[in-house]
Amino acid sequence: GHYINPNLAMYDHVEVLRGVDGLFSGMGNPGGVINLVRKRPITETQLIGTASAGSWNNYRLELDGNVPITEGGAIRARLVGSYLDRDFFYDRATDRRKFIYGIVEMDVTPTTTIFISGNYEDRFRKANYSGIPYDDTGDIIHLPRNTSFVTSWAAGNFESWELAAGLEQRFGRDWILKANAGFIKGSGFEEISIWGYGFGSERTF
Repeated sequence: GHYINPNLAMYDHVEVLRGVDGLFSGMGNPGGVINLVRKRPITETQLIGTASAGSWNNYRLELDGNVPITEGGAIRARLVGSYLDRDFFYDRATDRRKFIYGIVEMDVTPTTTIFISGNYEDRFRKANYSGIPYDDTGDIIHLPRNTSFVTSWAAGNFESWELAAGLEQRFGRDWILKANAGFIKGSGFEEISIWGYGFGSERTF
């Protein structure tokens, strides 16, 4: 979960498919499936910017731009970028994320569309894994809310890349055939301190 954690900036909406998930995705257990629908280009020029601010220095900026490359929008592109910088209610913890997503679509025929997309994220974080200890009797130690045992050196850097391509063929009566292929790669290094014990870990996949 540290290395691949999809950034919601590239999604248009979330679909919740209720019922046995075996009907949609594989193994048949009661429940449902969450389908994250990615943003796609439109045939009009558009630029949308959003900014937010919250408690504990929680700041986020997102820019979403769309442009038709050819007249009429048969070839069109969309580019999304976001930046997050936030602290937490406990000391010495932070999370910074830089993200970019791009997609180009082309209508090969009036009923056939192909696309290629890619995204990249760079993340730096300092997090508290161990929480606050109990005393030797099992009671809660009454410390200030912002107490943290995160050391100054414990931090992690993570990167992820993803490429995807696909085809969409539309038929009559709202039938659609879709074929998609993708490649994802991530790497990260994290140094962690837990109760005076420190270690580092590195992964690439």
